[in-house]
Amino acid sequence: MGKFKIKKKLLSMAIVLSMGVTFLSPITAHASTQTWKEVGNAEVSADQAWCTSIAKDRNGTLYVAYGDNAYGGKLTVKKYDGGNWVTVGSAGVSAFGLSSASIAIDSKGAIYVACVEQYSNISTPLVVMKYTDSTGWESVDNTVGNAEASQGNAEYASIAIGADDIPYIAYSDDYITSNPGGATVRKYDGSNWVLVGSAGFSTGQAFYTSIAIDGSGTPYVACQDYGNSDNGATVMKYTDSTGWKAVGTEDFSQGYASYTSIAIDASGTPYIVYSDGDNYYGNGNDAAVVMKFDGSSWVAVGNAGASGDRANDLSIAIGANGKPYFEYTDSESIPYVMKYNGTDWVKVGNAPVSVNSVSDTSMIIGSDGNPYITYIDYGNNQKATVMTIEEDKEITSVDSLNDKTVANGTDKNSIGLPETVDVTLSNGITTSAAVTWDNGSPAYDGNTSRTYRFTGTLTLPDGVLNPNNYTASINVIVQASGELPPVNDETTPAAVRIEGTPKVGETLTAQLKDAGGNNYTTSAAVTYEWYRLDNSDSEFVNAIGTGKTYKLTGSDFYKYIGVRVTCGEYSFEYVIGRILAASSSSSHHHHSSTTDTTTSTETKKDDNTIKKTGWTQDTNDTMYYLKDDGSKTIGWKLIDNKWYFFNNKTGAMVRGWYKSELGDWTYDKKDTVGQWFHLGTDGKMDIGWFKDTDGTWYYLCDGRDYGALGYMETGWKYIDGKWYFLKDNGAMASDTVVEGYTLGSDGALVE
Repeated sequence: MGKFKIKKKLLSMAIVLSMGVTFLSPITAHASTQTWKEVGNAEVSADQAWCTSIAKDRNGTLYVAYGDNAYGGKLTVKKYDGGNWVTVGSAGVSAFGLSSASIAIDSKGAIYVACVEQYSNISTPLVVMKYTDSTGWESVDNTVGNAEASQGNAEYASIAIGADDIPYIAYSDDYITSNPGGATVRKYDGSNWVLVGSAGFSTGQAFYTSIAIDGSGTPYVACQDYGNSDNGATVMKYTDSTGWKAVGTEDFSQGYASYTSIAIDASGTPYIVYSDGDNYYGNGNDAAVVMKFDGSSWVAVGNAGASGDRANDLSIAIGANGKPYFEYTDSESIPYVMKYNGTDWVKVGNAPVSVNSVSDTSMIIGSDGNPYITYIDYGNNQKATVMTIEEDKEITSVDSLNDKTVANGTDKNSIGLPETVDVTLSNGITTSAAVTWDNGSPAYDGNTSRTYRFTGTLTLPDGVLNPNNYTASINVIVQASGELPPVNDETTPAAVRIEGTPKVGETLTAQLKDAGGNNYTTSAAVTYEWYRLDNSDSEFVNAIGTGKTYKLTGSDFYKYIGVRVTCGEYSFEYVIGRILAASSSSSHHHHSSTTDTTTSTETKKDDNTIKKTGWTQDTNDTMYYLKDDGSKTIGWKLIDNKWYFFNNKTGAMVRGWYKSELGDWTYDKKDTVGQWFHLGTDGKMDIGWFKDTDGTWYYLCDGRDYGALGYMETGWKYIDGKWYFLKDNGAMASDTVVEGYTLGSDGALVE
């Protein structure tokens, strides 16, 4: 389980800060402070570079592939370690210099780069290089599948990872005699690159082939198809039943289409960006158009010609909020990134990414929701560069507040209106905003019985915008004169828990609990601070986030994450870990905490109790343990180095399953309210693996590195060198697949 601490603070030291945001009101927008900045050192490459392509792995770590002039234009891949760009394996790993490159990374962290090699002026084979930590870069003679993934010359290589980590490549295939240059897709079957459908499936020669795969594993390919009258944009998808078939109509662009790029959102909707010959701007230049397929036809997203100028080197990506971004270079080769705000296309940062001329651009959306773009910088000796920007986040949803009932005669200042509210941002994170309430509608009169609707204006943190003018609102019900005052049902906070999957890319939520284990709500200010820890006992020093939620990043991998929640005079801490790599097959969730001594609760002496000590048994064979004064022990008791639990009211020794109540079991200042324990037929607390009478296996913490002693574990657990999954009811899963991971008959993860 997670590590839990509780501290009660002096009222004079209570700190009121903004909590998780919920309700928004019109606010004055802050001036944007967005600025494009370099990621790491300005020069990703040590020498001139070309054919740059960017990707991120399961942890959110950035990788850039490029042709490295220091090695004759051969493939080099670098990754960002949080401060610098470091070479992956060795540099210059391809056999020849590159004319194009496309990088993708599977869920296990294997790196694939589709390389069109410039073997000679007339020979350009497609080779796929693969890197893993165990094998390094596979040599040209031992590349993925055949030494050459294509059977002849290839252009416009694009790679994507499909279901079951199968890599797919799309390219313009010059080998086909019936349709030279037609679009071809292959996938790796474990030994060879095999055709997906027929080769050269486009109507004519395909330019700018781009591949994407939806959540069901269906591949889509976008290209400029020279087999159509206008050389326009076409998107095709493959199914086993239909083969390659056009999505909507072929040649759906207004004019010829260049620099086609495709992306698919979480709902399976394909988006395409391209430079359209009919979107004519000055000097004969063509502008960018973004379209999406609505299920029956291709429709424009925002204004056509979104770039407002010639658009080259296009690529498209879907943001964390489901809205598309695209990057391009203009007629002066200056790079820009555009995003769709729901109505129009706007420049990210209101400025170009760089004032220098660039080429070979490539863009992704990072795990933090920000765009990352790589390119060749002609203002810096043609070296590879990566840029990003910390975007302002927008409010996307607002929680609702429960009605408040107050006694007749209550003035506004005594209502107890919330000081802060929770809101969800466009990157999926929940944060907080202070609220300034109006006087109600109708104007509040505490002496008149009726319902009043209050609306709150929000003061948002820096970097948070409210373009849709959300407002906080709450109903206040004034009772009739003489009516009994409402019962104050606001409970006392007793603990905090972290909810969510401890895996990179997932979002964790801090949830206060009351004594009954229920979610605790309050009108008082609540503050949240998140910490990255080396172990479960590390001090909370440097906060890495605020707000009710925290999104795990690559920097959190194999670390512990702690949260400190302050509510009035109370402060609570909780720790989970270690954090799992996203979609990893070799590591899983691991909840840890330290162990320590516990305390048991005692009652006052009963003068009628026979002053006998130790174990005793009544006529019903119920066991008790009498203290030195003859009274019955209640709660937890350590006897002969074994833990027992005695009913809090009767003192009877408990056998079987027991759900802990507040104060029952405190371990390293952690209260296990609402958690399950199992006591054997002899009353001793079971720990470690436990097989119930129905044959179901459970894991009850043995006090090592998994949680408080005896606590029934749930979720992914790393036990004695193996991963197991314990269901919500604690039962061990076996002979099944959980979250894409196969578990054997013994419940252990099949490696």
